Amino acid sequence: MAVAEPALTPALRRTPTDTPVVAGIVADGFSCQTQIAHLQDGGPPARHLAEVIDAAMGSNLMHPSEEDTP
Repeated sequence: MAVAEPALTPALRRTPTDTPVVAGIVADGFSCQTQIAHLQDGGPPARHLAEVIDAAMGSNLMHPSEEDTP
């Protein structure tokens, strides 16, 4: 975690809590997402690239509603 202190941690703390998914933090690995969650002070969660693309396309395949399921 000491490696993150010079740049990553301050940037994470400056990220607004209402940052949309398409403009948020991208981290494909589970361990990276977990470490970012530990470094943040209530900021938006890190998302997998597939989730960001899904949100940008508006397809909502990652989180279908009951209407979307066959």
